[in-house]
Amino acid sequence: MIYENFKHGVLFGVISTKITQTFGQKTFSFHTGIDIKPADNSLAKIIAYERAKVKQVSYTTVSGYFVILEHNDNTLTEYRHLAKGSIPVKEGQVIERNSIVGTEGNTGTVTGYHLHFAVKINGVYVDPLPYLKDYKSIAPFKENYIMSRPEMPLLRNKATKLYYRDAPAGERIAYLPLGDYPYTGKSQMIDGYEWGEIIYLDELVYVALNELWNEIVMPPKLPLPFKVSGVADGQNYVVELIPVNNK
Repeated sequence: MIYENFKHGVLFGVISTKITQTFGQKTFSFHTGIDIKPADNSLAKIIAYERAKVKQVSYTTVSGYFVILEHNDNTLTEYRHLAKGSIPVKEGQVIERNSIVGTEGNTGTVTGYHLHFAVKINGVYVDPLPYLKDYKSIAPFKENYIMSRPEMPLLRNKATKLYYRDAPAGERIAYLPLGDYPYTGKSQMIDGYEWGEIIYLDELVYVALNELWNEIVMPPKLPLPFKVSGVADGQNYVVELIPVNNK
């Protein structure tokens, strides 16, 4: 048995947490999350890890009553085996961090009371432990961000294995799906590569610019012409598209 004092827990008011099952491959199956309960065996209220939109509220014979929350960056958090009648949230509802989503239960296929907590990014389950320890974080859900964005140039990704990153020449996050993405017009030359700034999943991320991998597309409604303004910054070179005032 493992005991932890999580810095960013999902059991309301609980300081010491008992881990009854860890994430990963087991003898006969792959465990997609982490099973936790209060160390004193009390029944805890379950709270949202971060601001989110409620994606699913449902029941299965395996998971029991459960809630799935949608955050930014194509990230989901899952809360399974909740007590019957304890879920106060509804699908489509936007809830804040630490909002109650249910009570620890023993519904579904279980051997005792606990919460199965899981984190899923880009369709793949990842170990929730670093998130509960606050080593990693999940971006809060933002609604209506795209709708308020003005018309922008687009970066058209044509490469199936082009990583997007957290900074120019920064850490790889994941492959950027094929498609068009708002391009801020800013790029930097670092170590022989040009890194463009785009908006993906409502966050600023960076991709390598190369005519073999992508191209800049100007939407027909975008006011033209544009001019390019460059600013030297040490070994880097920042480029920005600036709309010209036609008056």
